[in-house]
Amino acid sequence: MKRTPIRRVSVKHAREMKEYTRLRDQFMADRPVCEVWLSDHLWQTVVDRNGRPTGEYCRGSYVTVPAEHLLAFGAPRSEELHHREGRGKNYLKVSSWLAVSAQAHRRIHGSPSWARANGFLK
Repeated sequence: MKRTPIRRVSVKHAREMKEYTRLRDQFMADRPVCEVWLSDHLWQTVVDRNGRPTGEYCRGSYVTVPAEHLLAFGAPRSEELHHREGRGKNYLKVSSWLAVSAQAHRRIHGSPSWARANGFLK
């Protein structure tokens, strides 16, 4: 009798993982600067008419600064993807994602009350 091994990942979850990887890569490419750092330093992401980041940032005025300038002057690069609402059913919910540095990600999970107060956890 021929035995068929059990799949490590279901077909449905494999499809979801492929979509997640595509979305994550695009999300991280669009947001090179840590979003926690931006929030702490009162910077805002400039978005186009479709709501996509333009790669520029502003700080309370109409003057915009490219991401490269912030990174060159010490802003941390985003390295990890944080899920504000957990992964489970919100696995592919892009509106609940944050692009953060490793240090900021540790800070979020190390200080949950601070993270909830600042909107980094729900």
